[in-house]
Amino acid sequence: MSISKPEQKPLLPNPFQLSNIELIEKVYASHTYDDEVFDSEPLFNVVSSVIKLSSRVVGAILKIDEQNGFAGNAIAINISKPEFSKLKLISCHMITTPWGMENAHQTTLRILQQLRTFSWDAKVLVALAGFALEYGNFWNLYQASDPLGNSLKVLNQVQHRQLPVVDLFVFKPKKQVSIEVFRKKHVLLFISGLDSIRDEIRLLQSIYEGLQEDPKEVKGYRKEDFRILWLPVVEDWNLLHRAEYDSLKLEMPWYVVEYFFPLAGIRLIREDLNYKNKPIIPVLNPQGRVVNYNAMHMIFVWGIDAFPFRPSDDDVLTQKWNWFWAEMKKVNPRLQDIIKADSFIFIYGGNDKKWMQEFTLAVEKIKRHEIIKRADAVIEHYPFGKEDPRIVPRFWVGIESLFANMIQKTHKDPTIDEIKSLLILKQKQPGWVLLSKGSNVKLLGKGEAMLATAGDFEIWKEKVLEKAGFDVAFKEYYEHKRRGYPQECSHMQLANYPADILHPINCPDTGCGRSMEIASVSYKCCHGQTHNQAEVPESGDVMIEKKYAS
Repeated sequence: MSISKPEQKPLLPNPFQLSNIELIEKVYASHTYDDEVFDSEPLFNVVSSVIKLSSRVVGAILKIDEQNGFAGNAIAINISKPEFSKLKLISCHMITTPWGMENAHQTTLRILQQLRTFSWDAKVLVALAGFALEYGNFWNLYQASDPLGNSLKVLNQVQHRQLPVVDLFVFKPKKQVSIEVFRKKHVLLFISGLDSIRDEIRLLQSIYEGLQEDPKEVKGYRKEDFRILWLPVVEDWNLLHRAEYDSLKLEMPWYVVEYFFPLAGIRLIREDLNYKNKPIIPVLNPQGRVVNYNAMHMIFVWGIDAFPFRPSDDDVLTQKWNWFWAEMKKVNPRLQDIIKADSFIFIYGGNDKKWMQEFTLAVEKIKRHEIIKRADAVIEHYPFGKEDPRIVPRFWVGIESLFANMIQKTHKDPTIDEIKSLLILKQKQPGWVLLSKGSNVKLLGKGEAMLATAGDFEIWKEKVLEKAGFDVAFKEYYEHKRRGYPQECSHMQLANYPADILHPINCPDTGCGRSMEIASVSYKCCHGQTHNQAEVPESGDVMIEKKYAS
């Protein structure tokens, strides 16, 4: 007694696994002879009219202004060929095609069989006409609001057939929102699968928080005009995937897309946005145009400092501190090896030896901590001038000469603010600290607050794992500690500055920006506070004092 197995349905061929020759042979096999003849121009005009007018309906729904100048004039033409039944059959083939490239390939071959007696040009036009018949009907019914139109919507299942639009819900923690929240907004579109994306979530968490913080406007862009939206790409929404999606969604305070059917537009995401199953963050402007096809790397490197996340912002940030490394490598070429390792580097200097020792011990303690090992972070430190004190004056002479050269230029060099900040910190006691990852400078700060931050590592250590990295957690706690110290006057002395060229300089402190006093070739600013019972000018006024040798 034999038991027969149920007959398995043969698998459809994947068109992308066929060679060009095989595809061409299949297409040519569907063509017999050019027997069908009809006037193509009237049909082309009608099809163009249907598609353009339907697109205007879509544009009105999506709030997109049409710029093609099409007036949409009525077209009165009688068309007898191809027959309506053939157009309707082609249209039905298209709208009943299941999702998947194999099914799309089969439908294409079926349509070619229906058009086997048409010329090659006519095949294209008739297939497009079949598409236009269904496309135009759908959007014409979509905008209909009269009783007849509403009844026809039901019969044509318009509400069911627009599932890719209706069921693509957008949520912000436990609340469904309208797509209108993205109107006239810039969007960071986080596209990913469900696996191994928690590092990216922590990264975007820091961006989300940074968008809420001061300054509210940077480079002419307002942070409140930016939105983050997660679009998960999942082919099979089984119970396990749904549970993982629900879990990940709870970790995201920003907007998320929810759908549980084959994703409409996946081809655009894969081909136009180059999504290859690895997380990407394209940036879209308010007009829906892609201004950055993947801001992931620059956000990993720079965090919120990369705002507004254009490719040009990455270029500026990369070049922003080139002057510092150029001068550093002049006095210590071996520093190049530390930079290439792309580890976190503390470079610090000052005249207070006790502070230098305490900061060194604090960083050494952080380096050995279990949290740092779990975060897979590598931390190096370089006490500037410890090995050879002679390099210190050489370094500062180079920086001061660079600044003197820049300030005499007619156009402002974008790096001059960073140079000013370092020169002012040179005068501060007990010292200065620069934190970078490789050559990417993350923070330049005051000695006391930096030591306090490093010394309090046990307080903020968990933030290293919660945030987007050691540097983000360190910077956040440093800003908290810095605000607890009294504000002091900022001083800048330039030993190699040409005294006959005195330029007003604005204070580089982010919370000040007032014009600094000039005393000989020394600049100072007290951030609007009094200093030695003398009122410092709020802005604009420059007090100049020249001293002459006797």
